[in-house]
Amino acid sequence: MRAKLLYASGGVALAFAVFHSFFWVLFDWAAELPRLSAVNAGIMQIFNIVCIFAFLFQGFASFALAKKPGPFSVAEKSILVFIGGFYFLRGALGFPLFGISIPEMVVVMVCLMVTIINLLALKLPQDPGLAASHPAS
Repeated sequence: MRAKLLYASGGVALAFAVFHSFFWVLFDWAAELPRLSAVNAGIMQIFNIVCIFAFLFQGFASFALAKKPGPFSVAEKSILVFIGGFYFLRGALGFPLFGISIPEMVVVMVCLMVTIINLLALKLPQDPGLAASHPAS
C-alpha cells in the first residue's frame, strides 16, 4: 500500500510539473507579464521554473521511496514531510489567493490528498512484496 501511495504522489507531482511548464501559454504570459515591473515579471518566471524543478524532484523522490525496502531513514521521512508540507501550503493558500472556483477546488482537493498520502506513507510499514524482491545485504 505504501508503494502505491508514493507512486500516486509522484504521478501528481510530475503532472503538476507538466502543467506549470505550460503557464507561459495557458496564462498568456507574453502579454500579461509585461504589465508587471521587470523585477516582478522575472520573479514570477523564476518562481515558476523553481516550482517545476521542485515538482520533478518530488516525483522522482516519491518513485525512489516507493521502491525502498525497509523503514525510512530520518532523511527520507524529511523528504516526505517536505512534500506533504509543500502541498498543504498550496492547498491552504488556494482559496484566499485565487478565490473559490471549481478549478481551484479541484487543485485544493488534489493538494490536500497528496498531503495525506505523504503523511500516511510515513506511518505505513514496508510493503511485504518489496521485502522478498530485495535480499538483505
